[in-house]
Amino acid sequence: MKSQVSASARSEAGRNDWFLSAVYVAVQSHVSRLQVAMDVAVRTEPVDGHSLFGELFERAALEGENRDELVRAFAEFAEGVQELAKAAESGENLEFSLSLPDGETSEAFNHLLLAAARQAIRPSRAAEACKGALLLMAASLETLVADLASALIRDRPAVVDLGSKQMTLGQMEELGSIEAVRAYAAAKAVDGLMRGGIDQWADWFHLFAVEWKEIPENWWAFREIDARRNLVAHAGSIVNEFYLKIARDNDAESVPEAGQELSVDESYLRKAHAELAAFGVLVGASVSMRHRPDALGSIYSWGAREARALLDDEVYDGARMIAARLLSVARGRLARRTEIDIRVTDWLARKALGGVEAIRSEVERYDFAGLDLTMRHFRSLLLDDDDVAIEQIQTLIARNDLRRTRVRLSNEYSELRSRRGTDWLDVE
Repeated sequence: MKSQVSASARSEAGRNDWFLSAVYVAVQSHVSRLQVAMDVAVRTEPVDGHSLFGELFERAALEGENRDELVRAFAEFAEGVQELAKAAESGENLEFSLSLPDGETSEAFNHLLLAAARQAIRPSRAAEACKGALLLMAASLETLVADLASALIRDRPAVVDLGSKQMTLGQMEELGSIEAVRAYAAAKAVDGLMRGGIDQWADWFHLFAVEWKEIPENWWAFREIDARRNLVAHAGSIVNEFYLKIARDNDAESVPEAGQELSVDESYLRKAHAELAAFGVLVGASVSMRHRPDALGSIYSWGAREARALLDDEVYDGARMIAARLLSVARGRLARRTEIDIRVTDWLARKALGGVEAIRSEVERYDFAGLDLTMRHFRSLLLDDDDVAIEQIQTLIARNDLRRTRVRLSNEYSELRSRRGTDWLDVE
C-alpha cells in the first residue's frame, strides 16, 4: 500500500509544473490559516468571574470573623447599589456607606471591588477573539496575494514594471547572479503591491487577465470583509466615512449609518471564513487556468478536491460557492467524473445548509444513467434513501471500490452514519 501511495504522489508532481505547485501551496496555506483563525475564535473560553473572585478571595487569606465580615460587606454593597439604581430612576437622592471592622478586611474589600470594576469594563473575551480572528483572516488574504503575485511575476516578468533596470556593479556583485537580481526586483514589486489594498490588487491581477470582481458570488459580501477589518483595526468597529465610501463605490445592497457599530460575532466570522476560503481557491484556479490552459483538467480536479476538503471541515457555504463557480465556468467541458464529483459537493453543501428539500428536485432530475455505482450511489445517499444507499455501499466495499474507513470518516456519509450507525459496514 505504501508503494502505491508514493507512486501516486510522484505521478501527480510530475504532471504539475512549478507554477501550479506554487499556486496550490499558496492557496492551501491560506485555507489552513483561515481554519486556525476560526479555531482561535470559537475555542476561546469566556472569563469565569466566579473563579476569578474565588481565587482573589482565597489569596486574601482572611479567617473567622474577618472572612464573615467581608462576605457581609459585599452583600450589603450589592443591596446598596440596587437601592441607588432605584432611587436614580425615581429622581431621588440616596447615599449609603459601609463600615468594616479593621484594615485587613477593608484592604481586601477595596482590592476585590477594584477587580470587579476592571472586569466590568473589559469587553467580552469572545467578541475580542472574533475581532482578532478577523484580522488574522485578512492577513492571510494579504499573504495569499503576495504569494500569487510572486509566482505570476516569476512566470511572466515582462507583464509588470519591475522598476529600474539599471543597477550598480556593486549591487550586482552583492546579489551574485542574474537570477538573484530578478528575484530582488520581483520582491520589490510585490512589496510595492502590498502597500495598496483590495482595489489596487484587483487592478494588478487584471494585468494577468484575472478579474477579481468575477470571482466571488457577491462582490460586496467579499469586499465588505476588508472594509469591516479596517473598522476593527482603526475605528473601534464604528462605521465611518471611509467605510461608507467603499460601500457606495462597490454597490452595497444596504449601507449602515455613520456612527453605527458593526459587530464581529461568530456568525459573521463563519461567513467571512467561507467567503475568503472560496475566494482563495477560486482565484488560485483562475490564475492557474489563465496561465496553464493546457492543464485545465487537472486544475478542475484540484478545485474539486479543495471544495470537498472544505466540506469535510464543515465550511459548507465555501464548498458550495467553489462548486457552483467551477460548474459555471466549465460550461459542460468537464470530464464526467469530475463534473459529478463537483455536483455532489455542491449538493452535499446545500443539503447541509438547507436540508434535503433544497436539492431533492434537482437530484431527482439529474441523469445518473450509465454512471458506475461509485458515482451512482450518491443519488440514494443525497436523497436519504438509506436502505438503497447501504446496499450500494456494501456492494462497493465487496468490489473493493470503497473503503469502510472512508464511510466511517468522510463528511459525505455523516448523515447516514448519524441515522443508521456503522454496524452494517461489518456485514459481509
